[in-house]
Amino acid sequence: MSARLLNNLLEELSPVSAASLRLLIVYENECTRALIQEIYARLAQKLSNEFEFGCAWMGFEELNSAAIATEGALAAVDADVILFSVNANTEPSAALKAWVESWILCKKPKDAALGALFNQSRPSDGRAMPFEAYLREVAQRARMDSMFEVISTSDVSEAPAAWELARSSVPAYHNAWNEAGPLSELWPD
Repeated sequence: MSARLLNNLLEELSPVSAASLRLLIVYENECTRALIQEIYARLAQKLSNEFEFGCAWMGFEELNSAAIATEGALAAVDADVILFSVNANTEPSAALKAWVESWILCKKPKDAALGALFNQSRPSDGRAMPFEAYLREVAQRARMDSMFEVISTSDVSEAPAAWELARSSVPAYHNAWNEAGPLSELWPD
């Protein structure tokens, strides 16, 4: 159900089953945006010939603007895939939870997915990831497929080296998942 969803999107979807594929990507900061941008580029490249492909982007900071949060909620209701990109130890904020609650009940039962790319900049201490637990619960309530990936990156400053960080994390991600993770075929070699 969850781990194979993105692979299924790439392998099994055909133009007959859907005319469009709408994504919403929600990111914590510029570093986490850069990490998911490469996956998005691969997904767009592979699926844009078969689908009317669209994507909206929204940062956590934008939830502070009522107008942008409302636009994001409307995009979430219409999205076929909602992907979060966050640091592994991030706690979901009250504002983020309120935003999710603003659209979750409006989501129509259909094939849809909720996923996340978790950036783990230091070795895991074995504790659960609170954001992942929250998203799993949201996916279950909304009857959405779920998919989650953890990538390891070194602890670096966020904005200036974000693109370099995304590129340097590729080998750790690729080797850790042995190309078997749901997002692995989108990650560059």
